[in-house]
Amino acid sequence: MYCGKCGQELEKGSKFCTNCGNLVGNMSERSGLSENEQNEQYLYQSDIAQSERSSGKKRGRVLVFAILFLAIGIIGGIYGLHSYFSGKYVAFAIDKEGKYVLINEKGENINGDKYDYTIGFSGGDSKVAVVAVKKDSTMEDDVYELTHYSCKLIDKKGNTIADLSEYDKVGFISGFSKQGLMSVAKQNGVDSEGEPKYEWGFIDTKGREVISCQYDDGRWNDYYMASEWNERGWIAVRKDEEYGVIDEKGKVIVPFADQYFFHYDLGITDLIAVERDEGWGYVNDKGEKVIPFVYDWAEKFSENGLAAVEKDGLWGYIDRDGNIAIPFQFDDAEEFASNGLAAVELPKGLGFGYIDEKGDLVIYDESYSQCEKFDEYGYAVVYKDYIPFERVQSSRAAVCVIDEFGREVFSVSVAERDRRFGETYEVQGEKYRLFYTEDYKDYSDIQYGIADETGRPIMPTDNIKYLSVGENHWFAVNKIEEDGEGRKCYYMDKNKNVVLDLSDEYDAVYPFVYVK
Repeated sequence: MYCGKCGQELEKGSKFCTNCGNLVGNMSERSGLSENEQNEQYLYQSDIAQSERSSGKKRGRVLVFAILFLAIGIIGGIYGLHSYFSGKYVAFAIDKEGKYVLINEKGENINGDKYDYTIGFSGGDSKVAVVAVKKDSTMEDDVYELTHYSCKLIDKKGNTIADLSEYDKVGFISGFSKQGLMSVAKQNGVDSEGEPKYEWGFIDTKGREVISCQYDDGRWNDYYMASEWNERGWIAVRKDEEYGVIDEKGKVIVPFADQYFFHYDLGITDLIAVERDEGWGYVNDKGEKVIPFVYDWAEKFSENGLAAVEKDGLWGYIDRDGNIAIPFQFDDAEEFASNGLAAVELPKGLGFGYIDEKGDLVIYDESYSQCEKFDEYGYAVVYKDYIPFERVQSSRAAVCVIDEFGREVFSVSVAERDRRFGETYEVQGEKYRLFYTEDYKDYSDIQYGIADETGRPIMPTDNIKYLSVGENHWFAVNKIEEDGEGRKCYYMDKNKNVVLDLSDEYDAVYPFVYVK
């Protein structure tokens, strides 16, 4: 196999050329079109071919009809081509007035509306966006629960789906869940200190209230907007100062009691970590005690049936019956990833590493100062000679991406900046890893970059304040000018060519999403 750019011979399975850095991709990468786009192009060409075959059967007819059919075909083809390039993807952008607008791939505002705030499209298939217009500009800005905003739902064509003005709060910081539910609240009186009291419920992507507003604020005011529905369709809620678990239809799964669910995501199993007066333990999907409340802390059960628990200052792992599977010997321990590895902090200051399901240390480096959980693609981030958020410990400090064999696939020096990597995510068959740098002196000074699935950068971080990739494989880039004055916002393709520069019209742009 050879590189299509420089001709360098490549090893089998290479993801990029070691000589020129060119990405080695599949046919869709070489063509510049996603698989869906290729299929659509093929169907379009097939339609033309079918039209030609049909017209061939009409040769004996009057010439004027042939001309008419040909004209219709040409007009239809032009119209179809126009639709293909102008209406397939949409994105949000911020204009020069600081307003959010919905644009097409030409940068045109597709519905003429402007909004004060949005977090973009979300839900099971990212089809709905919550948009908000502030009711009173003199009120304190609250974009976390959208208090003092008039909200509505719109689809990807900019059409209004539902008016949410009947609600006093819309807790949309995470948007709609995979189940297509989002929390909303109505005020119901005031508390003993004269502060408004709110009751929370849930709406679907049509704006219908599927679980009535009846639940209280949680231990933190942002409880509902930060909570996550688990894969089983459960969520923890609070009512009359007691916590319970309900499903996506509002049915009570775990009865309300004097207990607390710390983990927003309740996990994927039927055993749920719960804190009660005695300590931490586990209940089943009926709220019945399964594992005694004897622990100082308890993590969620992993797919392999093990959970990390803390007792008397040490961490170990138990199985679903409460038996000790891995002895209490670690200073800290995380849940197991899908590849069967878990990050642990070793005792006596020996550092960090990864253990397998038997408790054996399988990945270790004495320079590791922190390890993060492996992602679903088999990559993890480790910090070397370094304490995140505090200070660099040595000139060797680095952030590395490792594979499940402990091999470093990418490493970045952090002598001057705190560089951290986001999770790997997939866009139409291609995997990317979002990372950013954060200045120690000014934690608001964040710069972004994009790497391939191994962590190898394919977009730089210099002066970039926001960077992400859309479903059309265009990178949304928001950049500060090198002199520190002015902003630029544009879209680039995978070859770093600017395909749409909107700097004159907008202050910021966001990734495109596919319109079905």
